[in-house]
Amino acid sequence: MSTIVRLKQPIPSGTFDARVSGVRFAQTGGRTYLRWEFAVNVNGEERRVVAATSPDLTETNKPGRWLKAVLGYYPKDEQFDLESIVGRRCVVELVHVKTSEGRLVTRVDKVLPPREGEIVL
Repeated sequence: MSTIVRLKQPIPSGTFDARVSGVRFAQTGGRTYLRWEFAVNVNGEERRVVAATSPDLTETNKPGRWLKAVLGYYPKDEQFDLESIVGRRCVVELVHVKTSEGRLVTRVDKVLPPREGEIVL
């Protein structure tokens, strides 16, 4: 008996409506980072994209800009529950980059505020 699977095509570069489907601290090789997960609407199909950023949030660095885009403001409190942004809408800009092994991968280049009046996923 054979098993047939449908292979997903790479997500094209571009700007897509999305929602934050997860964000958490993770570790690889002793290095801590923020692991962001996005559910991206690609031609009506939900696709998952994962990105990593610094775990340190400031108003001007990448994770801080992403948080501000998702929330609409940068939180001024010393403590903030990252889980509270799960489910929030946004727009992600995806680009293709080549890894050192020569593989083409999709990378989240920017996270932007959601489009006005758009219903996403």
